[in-house]
Amino acid sequence: MCGASPVDYGADAQSVYSAFFDAYVAERRGGLSKERFCAFQAAIAERHRAYQANPGPNSQSTWANFFLDQRARALSCRAAVDPPLRAG
Repeated sequence: MCGASPVDYGADAQSVYSAFFDAYVAERRGGLSKERFCAFQAAIAERHRAYQANPGPNSQSTWANFFLDQRARALSCRAAVDPPLRAG
């Protein structure tokens, strides 16, 4: 959506695209600027490429911690502007 080249997230694809969707909803509803949305996508892609370039337990742990933080941020941004999500 931001003009970046496609990234193969492998086994993490479902979780990554779920986070992207939450951030997209936040962006579409005014809770996240287009620039922040694109930076969000780029940061995840960059960290995932670093993880793939050097797989191993430490790298996997770093990726997982980073991604969980980003996932929480995306969900928080979406919850701030998505009334059905806030209500449940």
